[in-house]
Amino acid sequence: MARNTWDKEADLKAKKEELKNLENTAENDNNPDHQQKIEKCKKKIAKSQDEVDKAKVKLELESKKVEAFEKSIEEAKQTRQES
Repeated sequence: MARNTWDKEADLKAKKEELKNLENTAENDNNPDHQQKIEKCKKKIAKSQDEVDKAKVKLELESKKVEAFEKSIEEAKQTRQES
């Protein structure tokens, strides 16, 4: 699950770099095709950012579940040892 989040973050970083390159291109800013590419790239970045955010929330929830499970295991071990 963490790997999935990292992959999404790497994808987002690549898209941001692509946008940076598009914006720094020496092409004429009045070129509608160039502007469309920039806008399309911005939309992709927004979608990727949303995916990253969702993956992080999911990872955090799963991590909390694991922590709760580990805690209950430790409590069960202590109860067993006391018996």
